[in-house]
Amino acid sequence: MSINELISEAETFEVSDRPDRAIELYRSALSLAESTREWTTVADINERLASLLRELGRFRLAIGHYHAAIAAYEKASPNAKTAEMAGVLFAIGTLLINRKREKGAESYLIKALEIAYDTLGAKHAHTKLIEDKLNQAQNSDHT
Repeated sequence: MSINELISEAETFEVSDRPDRAIELYRSALSLAESTREWTTVADINERLASLLRELGRFRLAIGHYHAAIAAYEKASPNAKTAEMAGVLFAIGTLLINRKREKGAESYLIKALEIAYDTLGAKHAHTKLIEDKLNQAQNSDHT
């Protein structure tokens, strides 16, 4: 099976309430993408795995895949910070806030905000969303 076929099949199992099979297929796709050094695809699959694991309550594994996604984006564009990277950093920050770890969340959200300002601009809806989440983390620290 190709990477895209594995991803497509994994998505089917994900929505049909068979997450363990979806994880298995995503990992197979990830292995293929890594072997061919398709770093943007590696990042995408890691994000998909992280999201699914997060939904299943496997937070440490999810964070590991989010970090792997960031590393893959950096390999794909070593000198560029992308909106996708900001999205991954935002996801980690949000996960940490939801786990009542606001202090840890702040550093991820600050990095996400810096990238969002550079790539999307200050007025973009995603930039505003990151700002709001960062304010939530900072306000939670003080209560």
